[in-house]
Amino acid sequence: MEKIEIRLPRGVWFYYPEKPIGKKGGFGEVFEGEDIDGNTVAIKRLFELREPLIQREIKISEKLISQNYIYILPYFDAGIDSNTGTNFIVMALAKKSLDDYLNEQSSISEREAIAILLNISKGLQEVQEITHRDLKPANILLHNSLWKIADFGIAKFIEESTSANTLKGFLSPPYGSPEQWRGEKSTQDSDIYSLGCIGYKILNGNPPFLGPDIEDYQLQHLNDSPPILENINPKIRTFLSLMLRKIPETRPSVERFIKILEEIGELHNLDDMNSHSLLAEAGALAAEAEAIEEAQSLEEEAKIEKRRELAKFGIRELNKIMLNFEKYIINEAPTADVSVGTDSLTIQLGKAKLSIILDEETDFIEYGDFSDGNSWDILCCAVIEVYQHGYPQVVPGNYQKMHTWQANLLFAKNDYTQEYRWLEVCFYNFNKLTFIEEDVLPFAYSKYNLPLNVLSNALQSISTIKLATSPIPIDAENQDDFFRRWGDKLALAVKGKLEPPSSFPF
Repeated sequence: MEKIEIRLPRGVWFYYPEKPIGKKGGFGEVFEGEDIDGNTVAIKRLFELREPLIQREIKISEKLISQNYIYILPYFDAGIDSNTGTNFIVMALAKKSLDDYLNEQSSISEREAIAILLNISKGLQEVQEITHRDLKPANILLHNSLWKIADFGIAKFIEESTSANTLKGFLSPPYGSPEQWRGEKSTQDSDIYSLGCIGYKILNGNPPFLGPDIEDYQLQHLNDSPPILENINPKIRTFLSLMLRKIPETRPSVERFIKILEEIGELHNLDDMNSHSLLAEAGALAAEAEAIEEAQSLEEEAKIEKRRELAKFGIRELNKIMLNFEKYIINEAPTADVSVGTDSLTIQLGKAKLSIILDEETDFIEYGDFSDGNSWDILCCAVIEVYQHGYPQVVPGNYQKMHTWQANLLFAKNDYTQEYRWLEVCFYNFNKLTFIEEDVLPFAYSKYNLPLNVLSNALQSISTIKLATSPIPIDAENQDDFFRRWGDKLALAVKGKLEPPSSFPF
């Protein structure tokens, strides 16, 4: 059998052209090979594409060679063969691809699915400076008993910019993110979307969208909701749904997904789971300037519109949370008087009351409303409060105090969360402030018509108003904790025992 020698920057290698591995890809073909000592490797021969594409893959391969990753397929050499002038990449030889493995299995248990998704997620975490852009089962390989990410053919470093036209034709339709179909910049959020599609393939036997034509795939990824996964762990279903959100900024971070997968695995013991005149030159310059101005204006309009859509999404999510809260209260306290309105929830139990109200003045917060250097970006705001009515006790001379416990609910992202989500924050005044009533602690800033710059300073702890506790997520996997926390406050208020914390921050 013919064995061809190649000489690359880090050594001499051999490959067998009659031993291809897998199908030809968009950038090259992989063959079985070996090093000078006879150890088996996989060698990718790159096609003669446009030079920038080849150099990108070589550059990223060199980056991977220099690192000791766990969940990325090991890379050993990359560059031009001095014998032929052809570009090659040398990698570890894997047992099989995830695509092949899934095709061999009739089904995958939830336990195994979690293990596979954890491997891939940790691979994305290891190379956060690189966006893969073509994550799919065929590029996930089994090596040393771990599923590892491979084939960074159209990957890019985060700081690099790539024209969408450069990569036209290299998109994998079942796993491409909406922003890739729109020709927009890809980020790791795009890889998160593709990972969500892989999750569907593992657990459901098929990716979420089935085409079959290119146009069908595009419309489905841009507009359609993924099918519901039946008989799957609810947290996995929730997170796959979050990962397949159309707006990249609302998808969960890879760290958050890893945490959830690890928690499920630990807590849920799953069993199966030319020259020109001066005037002409001036005219051209003017036209160029107008084009730049127009482009900048359109970009700004697009940003504002996208921000408005994000805020609308946030309000829809808040309404879902309130509906779920209503169900929780009715189940726990059937005698409670519960009223759900447009962007509001009111619960009356005895003489105590809990309410959630979207703040109309801050249901959409523009850019630039916060001071420079503030890591917070808030889109909309609501207030939750529990009110304890004062009335005589049965014991003579004993009187229950009136007290109100408030917090703001902010649809935001910050240092605590890398994606937009609903967060609970509350405040206290470090020095006594006359506008804060003594029987309201902790308090919500928006209940006192405080300007947004006051909120900005409070969130940074550079004013007399400070955070009473760290921001607490209240959506998705944190909803149940949110319901219990405020349900308990309502219960205390019914008994006349709702009191402010003994110290701040609490």
